[in-house]
Amino acid sequence: MRKGITETVPGRARIVPLISLSFPFTMIRKLCAAVLCVAVIGTSGADPVLPKAPPVRLAVVNSYGEALSVRYFSATVDAIARAVEPRQLLIHEYDPPSFLKAAKTNAFDISIASSGLSSLMLERTNGSALLTLTSFRAKDPNHANGAAVVVRGDRTDLQTKGDLAGKDLAIVGRQAFAGWQVPAGDMIRQGLDPEHYFGSVTEVGMPMTNVLDAVKSGKADGGFVITCLLEELESEGKVKPGDFRVIGERKGDSGFRCRHSTMLYPGWFLSVKPSLGSADARRVLKALLDLPPSGRSGLYWTVASDRKTMRDLFTLMNLEPEPRGIRWALREYWQYVFGAAILLVILILYSSVITGMTRKRTVALMKSEEDRLRAELELKKQSEKIGSLEKVRAVGLISSMLAHELKQPLAVIMNYAQGLEMRLSRGTMKEEALRHSLSEIEKAGEEADAIVDRVRNFVKGKESAHVPLDLTSEVNRTVETFRRHTDSPITVTVPWSPTLIVCGDPVELGIIFMNLLRNAETATSKNDPGHPPRITITMRREGERAVAEVADNGPRLTDEAFSRLSELGKSTRKEGLGLGLGITKELAEGLGGSIKFERRSERGLTVTVTVPLCPEDKVKAYWSEQKTKNA
Repeated sequence: MRKGITETVPGRARIVPLISLSFPFTMIRKLCAAVLCVAVIGTSGADPVLPKAPPVRLAVVNSYGEALSVRYFSATVDAIARAVEPRQLLIHEYDPPSFLKAAKTNAFDISIASSGLSSLMLERTNGSALLTLTSFRAKDPNHANGAAVVVRGDRTDLQTKGDLAGKDLAIVGRQAFAGWQVPAGDMIRQGLDPEHYFGSVTEVGMPMTNVLDAVKSGKADGGFVITCLLEELESEGKVKPGDFRVIGERKGDSGFRCRHSTMLYPGWFLSVKPSLGSADARRVLKALLDLPPSGRSGLYWTVASDRKTMRDLFTLMNLEPEPRGIRWALREYWQYVFGAAILLVILILYSSVITGMTRKRTVALMKSEEDRLRAELELKKQSEKIGSLEKVRAVGLISSMLAHELKQPLAVIMNYAQGLEMRLSRGTMKEEALRHSLSEIEKAGEEADAIVDRVRNFVKGKESAHVPLDLTSEVNRTVETFRRHTDSPITVTVPWSPTLIVCGDPVELGIIFMNLLRNAETATSKNDPGHPPRITITMRREGERAVAEVADNGPRLTDEAFSRLSELGKSTRKEGLGLGLGITKELAEGLGGSIKFERRSERGLTVTVTVPLCPEDKVKAYWSEQKTKNA
């Protein structure tokens, strides 16, 4: 048996059934351990025995069926097991409803689920989406998952999606992302009511092959299944070509090579919870990024995509996160409440032992003990908060930066590839033109590879190489990325500025200004109609330093909020994580620069970023390189 995985078969990890976690027994065990620890510490000076590291719990949502799930994720499970050693890896299998319930009780540390189900889980609980699964069948990770409307191949009366009106439909369940929410969302956009459009909607449960069985047996006229399921089953020989037909098929969506009937969304997400720990999260991230493509479809993990399309779908279908009131807080942080209760009981027992002492001494001791516990609890909370957030400090921003950086070399590759295809079809291809095109494709591929390596080095914590960069160009590129990914009616203005050559890393510079833009966007979202949200970025030279000012017209900050602005791990907003400005300050100082915050006279905030200019020799080398590229 391979070390670290609960069950294995030769050559691959086995997905084991859902293990029921017993809350009462777990709590009794923890209570006994706490009381015993206190008793031992209180009665002797001996060092306590360190507990064995807890296992890492991996949750997998089984959409395909056991055989396909094993083939899909065996390499991933093996890589995770190696990354978290010497901790043991436990694998739990869930359907969508039980997965969401398990997330609320913190029953797992890592999860592999559809992008929609993962996003819904992350909106309702703590955690972060690190990576997304894609394949050679999808050129764009943001368009790698959707739904197919299937009917029997011999049903000549069913040619379009409109022919299913009043017919019987089979789905796995209403909480399935591709199996219900995606096609239902498409229908709502068309002005249709998915709940009353069909004659009946039958939930057949996981795996999704149950839907195909219902359609094939005639129990249902049609069904909703995840994209690429038919292709996978046909390649496995479990479904014959022609047994099923996809109706309402869409063509030409971003080079997607599976039959589909709906809009496309990001592929499966790998998400982590704060309980995993920052060190293990980083090792898992590195291990999965280093995995080569596998299987016939070339499955591989890449940086997590933007979840905006899923959030729009959830809003459309009224699947918003649950309100965060007192009940949510008690459920979410029950460990702290329970721990505080245990400590309170211990204090009461301790005070009863010393009741014979004088009242003055008793009061003094109790006050001193309460102050000590309060300080320890506060320190513990801050340490846990910083530790849990350390592992996701910049991954969310890296996804959008990576997508923007790769756009140019991928466009070059696609243009030359299309040109080659056109010339070959015309029979006008010459050897010289072929060699030139292949050379340009190779250069673009090397550029894309360099971009991916740069982002990987950032995620792995490697020291970045500072190279000459045009600050004005980097800021404008970041503003373009921000505009594409925001849905707020905010105006971003970047007046003309002189060329400012600084030494830095494009990923780090992008994160600095993206954080400042998002912070300003949040501040201006509370503006009244008389003050439309606006951000202005101005750049200038002051001596041997480049200065960039990001100014917004949001409400004026209070003195307390302003004093806490630049403190790492503290947020001025109730819903904020407190990472953005802290990371920005850290990265700016790493470039030899600084950040200053200034409240404007009437409203809004101005953030000044100062970065050293490159030495003259590096500036000359930069312009020489640009001249060579443009030649």
